[in-house]
Amino acid sequence: MSRNDYTLRDYARLAYEFAIRNPRVIELLKSPLTDDVANELLNTYRINIKVERYDGDSGDYLGIVNSLEELCLDYPHLSDIKGYESSRYVKDDYSILLCNKFKKIIPLNERYSELEDPAKTLKRCKNLIETRGRKLKRLMNGEAFSHYDSITFKGESNYTIDPTTNNKKTIDTDVKFIQKWLEPEEYLKFFPMYENLYP
Repeated sequence: MSRNDYTLRDYARLAYEFAIRNPRVIELLKSPLTDDVANELLNTYRINIKVERYDGDSGDYLGIVNSLEELCLDYPHLSDIKGYESSRYVKDDYSILLCNKFKKIIPLNERYSELEDPAKTLKRCKNLIETRGRKLKRLMNGEAFSHYDSITFKGESNYTIDPTTNNKKTIDTDVKFIQKWLEPEEYLKFFPMYENLYP
């Protein structure tokens, strides 16, 4: 699949793959889900853990609670989160959820701003990660994240990942790139940005 075949949902899923490996996000997700934790996840990392609750019998609205139940957390490095059961969402479907869960914060001058057109966002996304060395493809198919997880969370070496050492440079490149893109200022580029109507 070439970069021209990817959709905004693909890039949203990719953003989530970066975000879910951010050390502070991991720490927050493993913390008691207080309002402070929810606000930091939302305002800094754009992950929304606020969930509307309804009574199962009457259907009455009960309010908003902090919960991980609508996030996909089926990752080995998050397997020790207490009280979390395997996500109800399969990998192919949760990108829809992510588009809703990554909230953009409306700027103070919202009357003078508008959200970037999705077509423009997609065009911009296609140029964010180079494709000549197959980096984007490795990210989209999970290969690069597998390299990162093996090195970072499992303590493996390049040699244990690939005894032939043919892919040492690729593995090193993947790990370094993901380390940089774990930061929200990088992965949030995959979402529509607010533009000033009157520059």
